Amino acid sequence: MFIRQIVKRLDETLTSPVGFNTLGEGTEIGLHHTVLSYADFLRNSFAISMIYELDRNRDVPAFRKKKFHFEDPFIFHALRSWALGREPYDETLQYLKKQEELGKITESVIANHLIRLLFSYYPSTQFDYTVLLFYWRSQRKRELDSVLKMGDHYSPIEVKYQSKVSSENGFSIIDFQKGGKSSKGLLLTKDSLEVKRSYLKVPVPIFLLLI
Repeated sequence: MFIRQIVKRLDETLTSPVGFNTLGEGTEIGLHHTVLSYADFLRNSFAISMIYELDRNRDVPAFRKKKFHFEDPFIFHALRSWALGREPYDETLQYLKKQEELGKITESVIANHLIRLLFSYYPSTQFDYTVLLFYWRSQRKRELDSVLKMGDHYSPIEVKYQSKVSSENGFSIIDFQKGGKSSKGLLLTKDSLEVKRSYLKVPVPIFLLLI
């Protein structure tokens, strides 16, 4: 079943920039247009969201690469367990024991809440978060998890759901700010709360409560 294969690939590439050809690798789907149709089905079913890389030179989405996020942890674990053919509860517990995987699902939760935040600012039946929420990569290949477009300014956000957070974890925020039109950034952590020159360290639970 193609949809099962796509869900498995979405799990494998979660929070990583991919094209539809890459998303289809390892599946029995021969055409990237078919991969696109299944991804659109999941998106229209409110199972996943998709954000594009920001083209900083033109202030528009770069459509070639995108990141996929699951809209809700319950949906993610239910679909993932189904795609893998494993018992959902035990598989979820095993997944959450891995720090890297926990970081990925946390990034997806943050993305979903940012989409909701943007809708509260721009409520409309024609609301399109793909022109308001992006990820970004610097020339040094440092990736910034989320960039919100608020009017003519951007808000850079990096997610590091871990107890030990170094200054290097904020470099992607600083890289982005060098391009101008950027507010102070947010570095979302597991439990660190600190004011830095270019950004604020804020624990993920507090950030989610505030938005």
